[in-house]
Amino acid sequence: MVFKWRAPAPALILEPEEGLQRWRNKEGKELHYMIKVAKEPLVTPMKIHRHDYYTQEAPRRNLTLNSIKDTIYQINREYQREDWKVLVYKSLEVQFKIRLDDEVT
Repeated sequence: MVFKWRAPAPALILEPEEGLQRWRNKEGKELHYMIKVAKEPLVTPMKIHRHDYYTQEAPRRNLTLNSIKDTIYQINREYQREDWKVLVYKSLEVQFKIRLDDEVT
């Protein structure tokens, strides 16, 4: 899936999300997501559809039904229901404010 935007703010928000994410759904199936953020159009990597593509690097985020571990945001904890969204959002908001301050100074 590819998203395109023209304003600079989305990049400031989303760049810290870059990297491999491994999610485990309630059926126990592992789902892998590679997040890339770039100012120029990206070429879809070869073999992105293959399982071994996602084993080349350690995931920056692991998400299970009741725990989240994120190496960038330094989150490593259990959560209730959908609370992981709040944990990630708070980290995104902090990073956005830091990056915005860097851009305007």
